[in-house]
Amino acid sequence: MPGEWLTVQEAADHLGVARATIYKWARKGRLPIYKLGEKTSRVKAGDLERLLNEARTLYEAKPDTAAAQRLLAKTKGIWRNNPEIDEVLAEIDRAWQEWPLGS
Repeated sequence: MPGEWLTVQEAADHLGVARATIYKWARKGRLPIYKLGEKTSRVKAGDLERLLNEARTLYEAKPDTAAAQRLLAKTKGIWRNNPEIDEVLAEIDRAWQEWPLGS
């Protein structure tokens, strides 16, 4: 980001949002806007980076429990409570949780 201070418009442009969104985030305490003069407001580049670093994904990746239920129904529960199968499913679940989504 060029420079330590950004105008509200530059901050909005950097994030691809409207100026009104930047002001809304300021009102909610998510992003400080510094009033430097009567008509001069600025956003610190570091505060903008912090906001980006704290952002979270909209949807969390979760294992498909419906698929597991369908599998149990198709196999008439024969795999239910089988230690070997439970171990394999646990390993698949661990791998799924560690999957680097978006990389």
